[in-house]
Amino acid sequence: MGRQLAHLASFPAQNPYPVLEMGTDGVVRFANAATTATLARLGLDPDVRQFLPGDAEQLERLRQQCEQYPQAEELVLGKATFYRVIMAPPEAATLRVYAVDITETKTAQSQQERYLSMLDRSLNEIYVFDEESLKFVYVNGAALHNLGYSLAELQQMTPLDIKPAFTRPSFEELLQPLRDGTREVLVFETVHRRKDGTTYPVEVHLQRFQGDGQTSFLVFVNDITDRKRVQAQLLQSQKMEAVGELAGGVAHDFNNMLTGILGNVAIVKESISLNDPLRENIDAIRTAAEEAANLTRGLLTFSRGAMIQPVALDTNASVERTLAVLTQSLPASVTIVNKLQPGVWNVFMDQSQMTQILLNLGVNARDSMEGRGTLTVGTRNTVVDAAYVQAHPFARTGEFVVLSVADTGPGIAPEALQHIFEPFFTTKPVGGGTGLGLSIVYGAAHQIGGWITVQSDPGQGALFEVYLPRLVGQLPPAAVARRAVARPCIGTVLVVEDEPVVSAVVQALLSRAGYNVLVAADGASAVHALEAHGSDVDLILLDMTMPGMTTEEILAEVRRLYPMLPVLLTSGYTSSDAVKHMLADGIVQGFLAKPYETQVLFATVARLMRTTEGGPR
Repeated sequence: MGRQLAHLASFPAQNPYPVLEMGTDGVVRFANAATTATLARLGLDPDVRQFLPGDAEQLERLRQQCEQYPQAEELVLGKATFYRVIMAPPEAATLRVYAVDITETKTAQSQQERYLSMLDRSLNEIYVFDEESLKFVYVNGAALHNLGYSLAELQQMTPLDIKPAFTRPSFEELLQPLRDGTREVLVFETVHRRKDGTTYPVEVHLQRFQGDGQTSFLVFVNDITDRKRVQAQLLQSQKMEAVGELAGGVAHDFNNMLTGILGNVAIVKESISLNDPLRENIDAIRTAAEEAANLTRGLLTFSRGAMIQPVALDTNASVERTLAVLTQSLPASVTIVNKLQPGVWNVFMDQSQMTQILLNLGVNARDSMEGRGTLTVGTRNTVVDAAYVQAHPFARTGEFVVLSVADTGPGIAPEALQHIFEPFFTTKPVGGGTGLGLSIVYGAAHQIGGWITVQSDPGQGALFEVYLPRLVGQLPPAAVARRAVARPCIGTVLVVEDEPVVSAVVQALLSRAGYNVLVAADGASAVHALEAHGSDVDLILLDMTMPGMTTEEILAEVRRLYPMLPVLLTSGYTSSDAVKHMLADGIVQGFLAKPYETQVLFATVARLMRTTEGGPR
């Protein structure tokens, strides 16, 4: 393709096909050697005007036609058939003719026609401009359409008129490698400016062609608006993943601190009398720590690190249950419109996730509408195809239930849309919110394999759509936990925890409850403790993030020494799937997410000890 275009765009002497220029007065101004050689080969009169016959009036009319679009047609001379392209160059009253002998390739005529007429038929912009003046010699229909200029207007322009990023010196510097032969083609990205002043991103492929003392540049241009949009979406998705990792790390460290705070609060409260005035202060500390724990739970939901127990949910029934709660959170001046479609598929998720999604979207809409307006909640089935995924790279194909929440608020400013799901981003005044609501929705949707989109224009409200994967088939309901029976706290617990504040408070809590407690600050110490005292240990309380040995390595050593010894995992941030797999495979027997309630810790430890009581270690 490049060689053929070079033949058409380089002029004129080196072209292997007939090339000539003729004035509208019928006078031949140029004919290359291939023109006369072709006529001699065919045994025809050497008068090259037979490549473009006609009187002055016909030639002038043909010139006017070519000023709008190049004329392409077949020409039969003697026993040969030529594909003839007639163009109107910038020179006045002149026609330029390119002729390609297609006699032996007549069977491939359709391909040849597409190939030779691509200068105008291509959906990409194609330009030829002069090396010295930089004026456009040729522009195709796609360029005219995209830029909004007429052919006559563009013929008086240069690339600098449509490429605002360049000045004459910078553009000349760009062309220099082509001029000195160090590069054969240049590929770069820039923007084109339309006649109306708007711009769009393009990818430019630029080549130089020289022949018979004249040099021009051939340019192919791709409109990359869609590519840039997809790249921006992909970068945003990657940024959200990175922010999620950061949020999870922050939650992990913070949850360790909160475990220490809440544990010590429980110890202090137990140590003072019921009428001690400090109890009120202790309760205030506990309340503040619990509020902080709620913040970290939001971060974990965003980062998909929260522990969940998904079940088969009737989507509409689950939404309606949550709407009943949401209604209590909204003022009477907010009208809820229910557009739940019948027959919506089931989904596989934790009811708490549905509650998080709908409550946060509803409260966000309430605040956006300043307590007055219409909130529309809907559900529908949809099948996501490859075309949707191509436009939304964070999505995937398949069957999904779409949960939509629309409000009649003032809309979201464009500059805020790209940050709308980031933790702690808020447009509310200081003290007006944590900025975690929409990030929790984002995390909950992604945690179950879905995603969320938002559409909004200033003054037009906002529409959030959450895509939830369809559940194919039915799953059994989640197991119902049995109430633990109170019993004395007897036994030995090995606490494997690298955070000193957590290790100390857990040791104190369990000791005060009546347990014997051994402590280990890392995996190696835990293995040594088991080798020395393993027969006395009734349960291991193991933090998932330890220095040195990994969780898997520690558990492998525990099972090698004592296959049936119960292990209770704890973590401030972990993979929900990883924990579920370990629980399902019997590698561990329980899990507690930090920070945990003191009574929940006691009940879980007692239950696991009782479950394995009397069994082999």
